[in-house]
Amino acid sequence: MLLSGRDASGDESAILSETVSTDLDAGDGGAIRIDAAGDVQILAGGLVSARSQGSGDAGDIRIDAGGTTLLVSGRVVTEAPGSSGSSPSPTFWAAELGCTPYYTDWSLFDRVDVSDDGILPNGAYEVRVIGNACALSDPGNYSSPLIATMSAVGDVVGDCSVCPCTGPDGVVDFVDISAVVEKFKDSPCVVGGPGVPRKARADLINSNVDLPKPDRKIDFVDISCIVDAFRGTPCVLPGPPTADPCPGLCP
Repeated sequence: MLLSGRDASGDESAILSETVSTDLDAGDGGAIRIDAAGDVQILAGGLVSARSQGSGDAGDIRIDAGGTTLLVSGRVVTEAPGSSGSSPSPTFWAAELGCTPYYTDWSLFDRVDVSDDGILPNGAYEVRVIGNACALSDPGNYSSPLIATMSAVGDVVGDCSVCPCTGPDGVVDFVDISAVVEKFKDSPCVVGGPGVPRKARADLINSNVDLPKPDRKIDFVDISCIVDAFRGTPCVLPGPPTADPCPGLCP
């Protein structure tokens, strides 16, 4: 499934569920569920939104992809500004990084967040690109590397007076703790504070600590992990698989 782009008027390509009544007894917004056997791509102006303008709660959003869920310069939002209840967080059920390359023109996108249990704190990783007509087994077909350096466990943000918070600053402190608490609360990002980090930074560990992969949820397990790091006893992450996940694919 692909949801991408804007029309001539600048309106987003969108899947919407909205209640417009502002009456006190207005109903809740409808839920949105996307089930796809393959990939789900929400790109460059694509929008999935559940909204309630009245006193009812916004509906929830669930995306269940048999392949990969890719969100690049698109939006998935729930809003209920007049509700006494809540705007539930969107729920993503999706594949993690895989061995099948995804080809697109990445120069069209401002930012791409990547999370996986194979990415370790304090590590440095090479990111390379390759054309879709090139053999993956030939080292000469790859671009020069972009070096991505990871922060320490718990070092999530730097300056949270801007939206979103800036990246890690080399220190685990109360700014990191409060930023992830605000993300857990689904607080709106406000210039001058409170600052809110991107979900890819705040999701440190699976709620089931025996599972290695991030679960795309911000909860007390993530907050506890940062508090432990602040105390000098970083939480123990399960770590990546010991075997090569894609044997023979890359040189």
